[in-house]
Amino acid sequence: MYRSENPGRRNLPKGFRDSFKLNLTDLKDGSAITEFTREEVQVSMPATAAGTDYFEYARDRFNEIIQAAQPQLPKELIPIVEKFGKNLLDTEQLDLSNDESFSNVYTYNRAKRLTLLSNWQPPTSGCALLLCMIDWVSISSQDTKIILDSGKEIEALHPSFLKEKLREIHKESEKYQLKVIGKAKFSADNELLSLQEIQHIIIFNEGQLEVYPSFENRLNEFRALQTGWFDGEEGEPFEKDAIDILRRLLNKLLTPGNIPAPYLYAHPENEITLEWTLGNVEVVATYFCADQRFDMFSFNKDTDAREDVSFNLDTEGDNDTAASLIEEFIGKFITGESE
Repeated sequence: MYRSENPGRRNLPKGFRDSFKLNLTDLKDGSAITEFTREEVQVSMPATAAGTDYFEYARDRFNEIIQAAQPQLPKELIPIVEKFGKNLLDTEQLDLSNDESFSNVYTYNRAKRLTLLSNWQPPTSGCALLLCMIDWVSISSQDTKIILDSGKEIEALHPSFLKEKLREIHKESEKYQLKVIGKAKFSADNELLSLQEIQHIIIFNEGQLEVYPSFENRLNEFRALQTGWFDGEEGEPFEKDAIDILRRLLNKLLTPGNIPAPYLYAHPENEITLEWTLGNVEVVATYFCADQRFDMFSFNKDTDAREDVSFNLDTEGDNDTAASLIEEFIGKFITGESE
């Protein structure tokens, strides 16, 4: 509601979230009737366009919805109502009122909740690619808050190796354009509901592409490996030409900034594995350096669905076809922001 009336404001006013807190203040006779009151916040809160308090406006709007003969639930309230009263028993109910005297009571129970959600489909898991800016990065945990281009704020976890880079981006945000890719929840009409985990990031640092994880550093490490690198006996050096072919392919694939960089792993059989984690889907490609072949497969951890594709690289060409095949194979698992 606040964002719809203030489209130019990226951040919520200080104290806005705290003004919506409810505290348990009384337990009536029989230990079955509980009373909640709103927490008092000593800050100046904005008013709605109609001049009312946002908490009261939200309360009254919700009460209007649940008392309607055929309630129509706005889609932005669906994730809230799905959680609200989820554990109510058939014999339990919540009595809601617009005033302290409870002269008008609106009953919310299990049956009412199911009616409100009758046309709702549960969210689906997927992978989101989001253009955003960093609002804050926790020092003590792996929590991050990002702000999308639409102004929507989302909190998500990040892998520990990205913490310092994310903090750097936050401090010098004017230098960076950031895309995050991660595990997300989507509504039935493909609207982003939440971002649970950041899995890859793509950065344009003053126009120059940076990707994390960094494939350039890993390929340089592979290029420098010597005989016996694996365990002192196994592990032959990689052909430098094979490494350079893979480097050119990844540069071509990643430069547009729409596909995240893979995690790279070397194997003593003269193979390199490329791995992408895209929501609940794992994409794994094996690069056989000796014969310039790629074997790729995807595996959905939710459905066990698997897809496979194989192709050869052109050792002397630009590998446009190979890059297009990989982009198409990976791209179908990534959804851009839909607001």
